[in-house]
Amino acid sequence: LSSQLAKVREYSSAYKGGGRDGLRSFVRLIRLLLGNTICPDISQVQVSALGTKAVIGTWDEAPLRLTNDRFLRLTMILRENKGSNPSVLAYSYQYQLEAETATDDWVFRYDFDRFPENPHPPAHLHIRGSLLSEGVLPDKTPLERLHFATCRVSLEAVIRVLIEQFGVEPVKPPSLWRPILDLSERLFHDTLQHLPSGPAQ
Repeated sequence: LSSQLAKVREYSSAYKGGGRDGLRSFVRLIRLLLGNTICPDISQVQVSALGTKAVIGTWDEAPLRLTNDRFLRLTMILRENKGSNPSVLAYSYQYQLEAETATDDWVFRYDFDRFPENPHPPAHLHIRGSLLSEGVLPDKTPLERLHFATCRVSLEAVIRVLIEQFGVEPVKPPSLWRPILDLSERLFHDTLQHLPSGPAQ
């Protein structure tokens, strides 16, 4: 545990330092988090560089296979900043039952877009389900099309929800993964630069 916590601190510190090393350290941190919790094969986490931006995972490639043989579609777009931690421009975490990216078999999705084109909250949650009460939603809008405003949601929070609420079996025991997630999430919140629940005016 002490070794893993030291790595969390090391990667988080390097991430805050910015530049290309900051992006690489961020990827190492994501692999450490997933590898100790819900993703037995961290080599699935793919990274591509686009100039001063990095894309972790892509919409076009297969999502991450979890320990319960279900999937997490993970996409992050980061902008490299010299001397400070990379800016997260957008991310999406989607829990789904099948590997196909075009499937309708998804359960929930957290999205963040720093500069949304539509008047939606920059950080929001989608839930795939239906309401039994009629007349609740305008114009018969499906529940999954609503954007429930949230604060910025960390990957650590999503992992915790998948383990504790959806029964995804963790790779390591709680005595290991809980402190790792707790420390990493505290360090994540220290770096937040964008908190609004509504689009910019």
